[in-house]
Amino acid sequence: MLSIDRTTGRTISGFDVYAQRVIEVMTTGVNERIKRRKVGSKVPFLTGKTLSENHKMLARAWAANAYYNDANQIKDDADLLSIDVLVKENGFHLILDFLYNGEIKRVTSPTE
Repeated sequence: MLSIDRTTGRTISGFDVYAQRVIEVMTTGVNERIKRRKVGSKVPFLTGKTLSENHKMLARAWAANAYYNDANQIKDDADLLSIDVLVKENGFHLILDFLYNGEIKRVTSPTE
């Protein structure tokens, strides 16, 4: 599958397309898209919160829920292996590991 990179405008293929779709889903809040209300995740609702262990657990759960949501159309291309939350000074990142075409691949989602 071919696509266009959101930041550079260059043509991308393979796992790069999948990673871009995952990042789009994880950084789009549910109900933010006008004609596709079910697309997205609840993870962006944690933006601006002080991340306690409870919030990190919510981020993992909401990311997993977004992965299994059929409206997002991301679960059929790769198997989700793990979800971790990395807390930074100015926000947090989701780190998702996938099994894609027999290889373990990592996607880091900026959610600042």
